[in-house]
Amino acid sequence: MSAGEHAPDGIANSSGQVGRNLMDHLIFFNNFRMNTPIYGGRGPQSVSGVMTGRDGAFRYRHAAVKLFLSNDINIQEIALQTINNPEHIHEVIDVLKEVVIHHGCLGGELEQLPRAHNRLTLDHERLDPLGLPLPRIHYQIDEYIKNGLDVWLKFTQDLIVKMGAQPSSPAIAHSSHHPSGTARMGHDPRYSVVDQNCRSHDHPNLYIVGGSVFPTMGTANPTLTIAALSLRLAEHLTS
Repeated sequence: MSAGEHAPDGIANSSGQVGRNLMDHLIFFNNFRMNTPIYGGRGPQSVSGVMTGRDGAFRYRHAAVKLFLSNDINIQEIALQTINNPEHIHEVIDVLKEVVIHHGCLGGELEQLPRAHNRLTLDHERLDPLGLPLPRIHYQIDEYIKNGLDVWLKFTQDLIVKMGAQPSSPAIAHSSHHPSGTARMGHDPRYSVVDQNCRSHDHPNLYIVGGSVFPTMGTANPTLTIAALSLRLAEHLTS
């Protein structure tokens, strides 16, 4: 929306990379039931992780993953589902006890490679109340992630069986709410938007900081990296 005479494709966008290489983490949850009480929902949201899938030669073939033992139990959702079924409305307490005491989840967040076709553009046919174009999201899951999903779903299912638990159908979502990319960092102005100090190649007085400058994603949550970039930029601006 900043396109003009001196920036025909928008500010900081002489490379054409603004909006491109949108990334996130595909996430899956492999739920299970153990006969042994495990009392989920107490303590942190994720009580431990498995680093086996973070890196290795396999990344030539499929996506890496951050595996976690989830401690997140949505009591409200389970209660609503039970109450909405008239046949089970008198069993709510028993159902909640069963879930909280015996159910758990092994999940994973898969890395996504930067792909130029995964991007944000402007939708001039859909406008907000101010008459400004809404974003149009172009987002696809490629074979690299799909292959990784197959591998890590089986890996976690095998772990569940070895734990002596009973697995149930996995849940899969295309987003972990970790949007990254679209203003990638790099040394070459032809292929990137900002330099190593988050400074726009095109405009010396413009800095961009946040997950948008990530050139790649990895498997970890982006928050600490965003904080580190922010602190480094603060030092750069005050030096």
